[in-house]
Amino acid sequence: MKLALVNASPRGKKSNSGLLLKWLVRDLPADAEKTLVCAVKAEDQKAAIGQIAGCDALVIAFPLYTDAMPGITKKFFENMMESKKSFSGKPVLFIIHSGFPEAVQSRMAERYVRYFAGLMDMHPAECLIIGGTEAMRFAPEEAFGKRANALAALGKKFVAGQVLTESDLHMPGHREKFPRAVMGLFNVIAPLTDVFWNQLLKKNGAFKKRFDRPYQ
Repeated sequence: MKLALVNASPRGKKSNSGLLLKWLVRDLPADAEKTLVCAVKAEDQKAAIGQIAGCDALVIAFPLYTDAMPGITKKFFENMMESKKSFSGKPVLFIIHSGFPEAVQSRMAERYVRYFAGLMDMHPAECLIIGGTEAMRFAPEEAFGKRANALAALGKKFVAGQVLTESDLHMPGHREKFPRAVMGLFNVIAPLTDVFWNQLLKKNGAFKKRFDRPYQ
């Protein structure tokens, strides 16, 4: 089994996507051949696709950005389309993760990747949605032991070609949508989270542009 692992996060090797992929392959058999590529630089994507063209199965992990996907991730999919024959008929597992605790936030991106898999004639196409991943960058890995174990078990089943069940694709703590009362509480504490995001915007010189609407 030649498994291709695609880290399609703009953060590259230091991303939560990379950590999730690390857990996924943790318990794979020693003879499982793994090729990891990063899609962080557009100019390197076609070469990366060439590296994984001979794989037997793929896992593509990326973060949710504003209910969609990062532009660099979408560019990777577009480049993959040029090598459709290399991936046709191969199983693919998409991992979509975000800081949002609710899975419902990622459903639009899920529709996109399933449509993409159909265009690529890749099957079966599975999609794993994981919420609440932003904190993983700041906490020790031991704090996410249950999630790591669940991902490792999922990886073994996927590589073995076994059918993934709904239970397999629900990580510990999975929530599709919180009750309205809980969402009301989130609205109260939301201003506290703005402090973190505002610091990132200022650091990258984008704070004054935070309300821009370039596509309207």
